[in-house]
Amino acid sequence: MGTANQRIYHIHGSHVDRFRSEDGLSVNKVRSFYEDHEGGIWAVTTRGIESFHRPQVVTFSTREGLSVDNVVSVVVSSDDTVWLANGNSLDSIKDGHISSVRSGAGLPGNEVTALFADHAGQLWVGVDYDLFLYKQGRFSRVVRSDGSSTRFIVGMTEDINHDIWAEVSGSDKELIRIRNLKVVEEYPAAVIPSARLLAADSHGAIWLGLRDGNLARFRNGQADVFAFPHSESDEVRQVAVNSDDSVFAATAYGLIAWRNGKTQTLTSRNGLPCDAVIGMNWDHQGALWLYMECDLVRIDKEEVQKWWNAPTARVITRVFDSFDGLQSGKADNNPTGQSSDGRLWFANKVVLQMIDPSHLFRNEIPPPVHVESVAVDGKQFLPRGQFVYRPWYVI
Repeated sequence: MGTANQRIYHIHGSHVDRFRSEDGLSVNKVRSFYEDHEGGIWAVTTRGIESFHRPQVVTFSTREGLSVDNVVSVVVSSDDTVWLANGNSLDSIKDGHISSVRSGAGLPGNEVTALFADHAGQLWVGVDYDLFLYKQGRFSRVVRSDGSSTRFIVGMTEDINHDIWAEVSGSDKELIRIRNLKVVEEYPAAVIPSARLLAADSHGAIWLGLRDGNLARFRNGQADVFAFPHSESDEVRQVAVNSDDSVFAATAYGLIAWRNGKTQTLTSRNGLPCDAVIGMNWDHQGALWLYMECDLVRIDKEEVQKWWNAPTARVITRVFDSFDGLQSGKADNNPTGQSSDGRLWFANKVVLQMIDPSHLFRNEIPPPVHVESVAVDGKQFLPRGQFVYRPWYVI
């Protein structure tokens, strides 16, 4: 709804959005509207034409109510609460409402370092050099056998027995197993390779995204390493196990994967817009989504299978960029999550972003094209009728 002097109003249901000159509108006086084939709204004002469109990728920042703009991790619990590790605050989004547990106001420390939601919907929260179970508004501390802290936690997962595994960073890196809020097993870096991220498969193994950029499978007290060609400085940013127990990991040199003993790497040589992958997830149609440093990419499951069959194959992708609302970033600890309704959530170390794969829109109507002039070897021609320049040039 346009007004003579009081800005633009967008009314949907019981909610009203207001757009003013303070929000970027050139002037508050609006004369008319037009809707294009992509659902974009064009408003004619006394100073020109304004364009409004609903972004495919929605951003949540301090402007929308987050405590700060420092979102380093996102997980979604079984009740569809979206939890954020956001600097000195544990933020959450539930039914459109944002809440925060901040340092000095309920958070048992200064900085949230890691998050994990288990099968029961309970939230495990790394805060400073401790790990806590957050349940019904209370933080319960995880301790070692001597009562000391777990130290700095960077990655967590849950095995088939519902034990929690966590990777400890710092000078004494190790993998620990947690049961009933106590550390029951410890595996130092001298026993298994140092990792950052963890994931569990359906056979009881724990998969480790290693600091050297490779993958390892830990089972029965032993680790098997699967190496990938890359530079030594590339760490794994996320590791995830798919429903068929194939394992994927996000790295700066591409998407690496393991299936039935076979390893492959998906990169720009396969059709990706760049190499650096921040995180990945799968939608309800089985399509693979890659949150990358350059773009957000969707790959149909048939294209992923084509790549499994032929590692050098080029895959067909759908790319979402800044024109779709994407803000690139570089989070490296649980950077993606999924709601039960299929919405995908992404942390980029600054803001939280969301896309709904079931409500994507695309204008399939090609725009009208009018050829006004033709230039061949610097010579201008009028496009009248059929223009022939050489036997192999026909316009």
